[in-house]
Amino acid sequence: MDMGATSIIKFKCFEEGWEQEARTKKLSANEFRLLQKYKGVRFFDEEEEQIYEIWSNNLEWQKRINKDSTTPCYVVLAKPLGEDDDEGPDNDDLELVSYRINEALYDMIKDLRSDHPEGFQIEEEEEEEVRGEEQEDGDDDDDEE
Repeated sequence: MDMGATSIIKFKCFEEGWEQEARTKKLSANEFRLLQKYKGVRFFDEEEEQIYEIWSNNLEWQKRINKDSTTPCYVVLAKPLGEDDDEGPDNDDLELVSYRINEALYDMIKDLRSDHPEGFQIEEEEEEEVRGEEQEDGDDDDDEE
């Protein structure tokens, strides 16, 4: 086995069918499944002019905020990437920032400045939908003469 080979990671950069319930129902199984998808993914926050990487240890539960219908929900925790990355993931002084799993996060992940590792491929929902519609939309006009 070639240890130097780059593995391909295909990240579905959209809300998959199972995610809506997983994001809004506080269960350890939901947190685990969301973490499996998002851990280690990088994104560029333009407002902060900073690349972040989603923390792999756990998510955070966001309680309801007044009349905000998008809460309660799980949010990802992210660490800023920078000079201190050599210290390792167990740094006690690590300051994590929370981000909601939504279109804004997907856009930040797609940003070319996100510095994704080699082999990281972004899959977008439109590509899958277009392929599915083309297969379903058969030509039924053959019967007419």
